[in-house]
Amino acid sequence: MKRYLFYTSDNYFDHSLTGGNKRYIELLYSLIDNGDEVFLLAPKDINLDPRDNLYILPIKPWKSKILPNGLLNFLLNRKAFKRAKKLNIDHTVLFSFPYGIQGALTGLPDIALLLREDYFEYKKYKRASKIALFQPLMKSFFQLLERFTLKKAGKIIVQCDYDKQAINSRHRKLKSIIDRKIRVLPNNVNPSWIINNKVEIYRSKKKSRNVYEIAFIGNVDNYRKGLHVLLGAVEKLLHKKYPVKLNVIGGGKLIGKYRLQYLNAKQIEFHGQKDEPMKHLAEQDLLVVPSLADSFPNTVLEGLYMEIPVIGSRRGGIQEILKYEELVFEPDENVLFTKLAKMIDENLFEKYRQLCLHRKKSLSFDWGAEMRKLLIE
Repeated sequence: MKRYLFYTSDNYFDHSLTGGNKRYIELLYSLIDNGDEVFLLAPKDINLDPRDNLYILPIKPWKSKILPNGLLNFLLNRKAFKRAKKLNIDHTVLFSFPYGIQGALTGLPDIALLLREDYFEYKKYKRASKIALFQPLMKSFFQLLERFTLKKAGKIIVQCDYDKQAINSRHRKLKSIIDRKIRVLPNNVNPSWIINNKVEIYRSKKKSRNVYEIAFIGNVDNYRKGLHVLLGAVEKLLHKKYPVKLNVIGGGKLIGKYRLQYLNAKQIEFHGQKDEPMKHLAEQDLLVVPSLADSFPNTVLEGLYMEIPVIGSRRGGIQEILKYEELVFEPDENVLFTKLAKMIDENLFEKYRQLCLHRKKSLSFDWGAEMRKLLIE
């Protein structure tokens, strides 16, 4: 039996669960079900099912629109961190670079840093600073913090080779240290929240298609998810009279803008946030993931699990998930238009579906068990 320390400032009430949140909970319960003890620094009202070997160490979460929330939580919960340090912990598990900074500064024991995204790549699509003059300075500052955190971590676990290479490229002088610590473990297509969903898998090989149903799933608070690329490509298809319909599932700050922009495009429907997007995914003929940056999106894995054709951008870890050249594209609306038109003209949907079935088989495994092996090695 091992004793683990986890830390989160989220209570899982205030927002819908992201892919990273789901993976966090998946690992936490996998360790608990294995008989390990988990001590969780978290808000006392965290929305998790109680277990005998899950112990909540309450913290007060703080949120600010001005100051960095990570810094606030670190400074204002120092007593909770000090108490956690006194526990006889075997491993500290921290998801994401900001949590890693806090753990490293606190001196939490044997940190396993699980990087679920390339922080710097994602920041390109967020306003890190409202004053452009400060952005290079902030980038340099955070790179110093990343260097410090990587040196303090006992293990570094990433989802794809792309993220490993990105870290090494920023810290060339630490390459030997990073290579010794870092491990790559891809996500699987069969986590509990998918297999327990009991959604009927799409299996229709001979579906009569009057209209090809194309899906996009994700929140679009900025341009990182590339929805604008897909919208532009579908608009061109509709202009050329191709029989397609785009179903956009998800919310975000840009959805209102896109609704107005494509108000007259009847074959582009914005469904908003859905509680059970997998049920909608099962009805689609194709899932398109046009991200400009993405480490290892669960949306792709959900599409593979549902056994529908999935194509994605040649960015981040998406190309590592899909593997086959036929399934990837440059995130450019003209390139994507040409690819979609070819799929329809040459009736390539079933061919691409078979390639996705191969990837499903390769990515079906017990992720929690494999992660535990990495944590205790």
